[in-house]
Amino acid sequence: MKSALRGDDIYLGMKGETLQEYLLKLNEKENILLSKIVDSLVASTTNGGTLAAVDMTAPAQSPPPGPIQAFHADNLDSVLHHLRAYEASPAETNKGLRTLATLAYASASHVGNHEACVPSVLRLLALHEQDPTVVLSVMRVLCNMAYDADVARQKLSGADVLSALLTAHAAATDAEEKSACSEAAVKAGEAIARIVSVEEGSSGLRVGGKLSPLESLFLTACGCSTGVQDAIPRLIPQFVTNEVSELRPIAQAFVTASSAASSTKLALGWLDLAKALCGSQSGGELCSELVSAGAIRATAQLMERFVGDAACQLAGVEAMSSLVGKSWAGLQAFADAGGIQRMDAAMCAQTNDAPLQTKCIRGMASGITWPDEMQQKSGYNPKRGVELTLAGMQRHPDSAELQHAGCEALTKYFSTASCKTDALMKSGEELVKQAMTRHVKEQPVQDKEGHLVRPVQKMGRQALDVLGVERLWHPPAANGQTVQS
Repeated sequence: MKSALRGDDIYLGMKGETLQEYLLKLNEKENILLSKIVDSLVASTTNGGTLAAVDMTAPAQSPPPGPIQAFHADNLDSVLHHLRAYEASPAETNKGLRTLATLAYASASHVGNHEACVPSVLRLLALHEQDPTVVLSVMRVLCNMAYDADVARQKLSGADVLSALLTAHAAATDAEEKSACSEAAVKAGEAIARIVSVEEGSSGLRVGGKLSPLESLFLTACGCSTGVQDAIPRLIPQFVTNEVSELRPIAQAFVTASSAASSTKLALGWLDLAKALCGSQSGGELCSELVSAGAIRATAQLMERFVGDAACQLAGVEAMSSLVGKSWAGLQAFADAGGIQRMDAAMCAQTNDAPLQTKCIRGMASGITWPDEMQQKSGYNPKRGVELTLAGMQRHPDSAELQHAGCEALTKYFSTASCKTDALMKSGEELVKQAMTRHVKEQPVQDKEGHLVRPVQKMGRQALDVLGVERLWHPPAANGQTVQS
């Protein structure tokens, strides 16, 4: 038909203006048909569709042919229809989302409770995640919907929404920068605060075993990348300052979330986040609350549950170290939770992981300075520590850091009479000498006094002193010559 019009030919007995009019009517009919198809898709989503049913990875569908159709700005179904039909167009997507944000501001309940709304918004975010203006519009919609407590709790506290909000918040941290990206981060932070705030003063949030919004936020963050997780330590001071929540319920929610970490990824995320929270702006006070809430026991339980995963074991040791810090309460919690036993199990299960062995050697050696009562309470056995240290040094002779840690640990152990058995001391002497010989050309580093030293050589000599070995012994150099101190 279009070819006939271009060549001024006859088609179906029509020509010129008559054929042009027929083509326009045909286009109008096609648009009406496409509109009905899209309406039926929206209706099917409304009648029981779920967020999980939306395919976030499917490519954007092509817009209907012909001129862009208008929509009714005060009609939610019309706006959603338009967003679905023109999802491939960033301009039309942004236009529809701005209208949707206005509707959500006027009635958060009406918009948020529409079953097609949240899935459609997340779908558009997935399609246009690299477009800052679309991301900002999505954050405005979600932020306005979060004004309604029921919507915030029932529609926005799931992992998909919280992950989107955390990602947007983590994308820009400089709120002073006047850009769509930083404004989206601010809106995302506001939305998260509103979702978390429905927890305060409310009861029955855990009906059916469902996580509370704050617990869900923490568990969602555990499954995100490290960059996205970094948003959590920045959000917590804002929660406290703006009276969204206090540190104690925040700590309790974080510890509770550990019980839902059912995969290696979530467990590792939780352990990494525990360490990050202790070093955050609220670190000291928050760390104390975390210990009181049982974070060290939760760490030990995750280490026990995923003992076969080296990354989880290393993260667990680091998390326990951060939680204990220099706190007596932390040390008591560590003893009560069987922290020493968990390190022992980690070293036995992951014998080939040098960084983990190094951390555990240092951690177990620290127990030699504990009071007798604390050693007994924790089941601490210095001789077992020596055995594990010697085994680690023997298995990883090329790791200078581990050999340094081993020599330092042996110095501590053999400073006490309880570890001075002939067999242990003989093995210790041999391994220290081997370490010093192997790492004789170790790169010098600056010590606390500003002197350049070779760590393994320096700590090895201290260990040999404690063992009663003559200081005249020197490790042979590569050419067979002895190396002087």
